[in-house]
Amino acid sequence: MPTEQLLQEILTEVKSVKSDVSTLRDDVSTLRDDVSTLKEDFSTLKDDVFTLKGNVSTLTDDVSILKLDVSNIKSTMVTKDEFTQAIREQQQDVMKILELTDKKMDRVESEIKSIRRDIRTIEAVTVKNWNEILDLKEAK
Repeated sequence: MPTEQLLQEILTEVKSVKSDVSTLRDDVSTLRDDVSTLKEDFSTLKDDVFTLKGNVSTLTDDVSILKLDVSNIKSTMVTKDEFTQAIREQQQDVMKILELTDKKMDRVESEIKSIRRDIRTIEAVTVKNWNEILDLKEAK
């Protein structure tokens, strides 16, 4: 095989490897962007969990207050109807708090599912990148 033709083939292979490396760099850049987005989503999730903890704490406080109110109602109860009405009002407050907590839990669950999808995407891209790296190594 003539030297010039051999050099031309080597040049072609080098260009191909260079192109593959460029593609790999783009993929790594995309992966970095995905990880950055994942970090932001995780930060938001942390904030939501912190808020949820605050809501649970508030709920616990409200339940404690409800218990105290029930005790006060019992001690000052005049009629059964008045007592029943007071309990209904307290139950409505607790139900409102529980509804708010449920909405927050649904939001957190949705964000966790989104993060899981992002992680699966990152894993798939990583596997693809490793396969391409192995293919490049084999091509040498």
